[in-house]
Amino acid sequence: MRAPIERARERIEQWVDARAAARLARGDARREASAREEKARRALGSGEVREAIGEAASLGQIAADEHAAMLAHVARAARDEVLSRAGVSALPIDATIVIAGAPRTLAGLLHDALAHPDLRQRALAQDAIEERASQDRARMLEARDEADALVAKVRARGPKSADEPPDDLDTRAERFLDATDDAMQEALARAAHALGAPRPLTVPDALVVLRAPALDAVVAAAGRGRRLGAALAPLGLDAALSRVRLVSPHRELDLAAHVVALDPPRRVDVAPSALELGMASELALTSALGDALASALVAPALPAALRRAWPGSIGRAIGAVLAAAHADPIFVERVRRLEGSAANASRRVALAIALGRARSLVASRLSERASSDRERRDRGAGLVARALAVREPSPASWIAAPVVLDPAARDADLRAALLAPAITAALRERFDEDWFRNPRASEPLRAAASRGATLSIEAWSDELGARAESGSARVIELARER
Repeated sequence: MRAPIERARERIEQWVDARAAARLARGDARREASAREEKARRALGSGEVREAIGEAASLGQIAADEHAAMLAHVARAARDEVLSRAGVSALPIDATIVIAGAPRTLAGLLHDALAHPDLRQRALAQDAIEERASQDRARMLEARDEADALVAKVRARGPKSADEPPDDLDTRAERFLDATDDAMQEALARAAHALGAPRPLTVPDALVVLRAPALDAVVAAAGRGRRLGAALAPLGLDAALSRVRLVSPHRELDLAAHVVALDPPRRVDVAPSALELGMASELALTSALGDALASALVAPALPAALRRAWPGSIGRAIGAVLAAAHADPIFVERVRRLEGSAANASRRVALAIALGRARSLVASRLSERASSDRERRDRGAGLVARALAVREPSPASWIAAPVVLDPAARDADLRAALLAPAITAALRERFDEDWFRNPRASEPLRAAASRGATLSIEAWSDELGARAESGSARVIELARER
């Protein structure tokens, strides 16, 4: 007869597999896959699994790191169960809104909000998105709060994971915001100038600059996967990259590409977003490929819960570091092989997007200190305006204080964004300014990724000797570079 802990491991694996299949399925197959995922999730949510994990830990049958990782998966399933029961999920991009008697999709409205040449049409699109996004806001926040409470209860049953956020994350985030205020102003102003656009004064103006439709030909969606794969080739990660597969785009109102580790390290799938936002989409897929590479490099001997880490800060860190290379003039010239005004605009917009995203993640986390949703929106509006280096906050809640359904994933992205500049500076110091063309630079990436959830981005940063001040200095240097 199998030990209870073996059945608990099996339940976790069954749910992770079913969840991955449901995320990849399309059409009629999606309903069947979702039904299997729901069944596996409810089996995992039974008290039997948590009791088996606790008993095994007390008897010394599992190590502390596996214990923590198993509870992370159980907590993730618990969050999904709460959100599913409340009917809460990400908005689909093909959801329609009727405007002046004509149906419009959210994807179409978002493109108008960010790129329509007519200011009035741009404002109408922004208002329509705000109206739709706010419809379910109260219900989403209630479900999120319930899920947060349940997750905390599950995680309290065991040790803290090595990959959990540091206790001083808010302090680190505030320091990053302070250190990069001037750099963001410079980066946004230079990006606007390179695109021939006026300096933005409002949050929507800043988003229009970051959308940068003038660069669409440089970062065309067609061939993006091959182009980004070729850019990674000098690092000598071909074998790992061959285990990463691009699949059909997902259709959620989410620019991030979804990484689905079906059987790491043997197979990892990446579903790009069906939204196409030029340079922002280029960086989003780059980040996802870095995250996927971490799963493709993980040690196969690790227990499944550690191989399939959630949310996995190392993978997100590798993704953030690779995305940051697109703001480096040497990378743009020698790897992307761009010249003149195209090279100048490309690197400047890439820097403004990467830095603006990092600072917006800070704004998202810090705005949640508020005691009410109204206060959160007001605080968020001011923080987002500061994050994007503009004077006028946006009243739109989908920009100023979006409902984050999975704070753990947001915080993993935040931690990666905070430390990516410092890790990049450490790689430059060790492997020279063109580190992204040096196969030896992949060694610390491989070593970190192989350890799965037993290593955090903060611990990896310390191993590399990365210093926050060096990262900030590099960001400032890039923002000011002629």
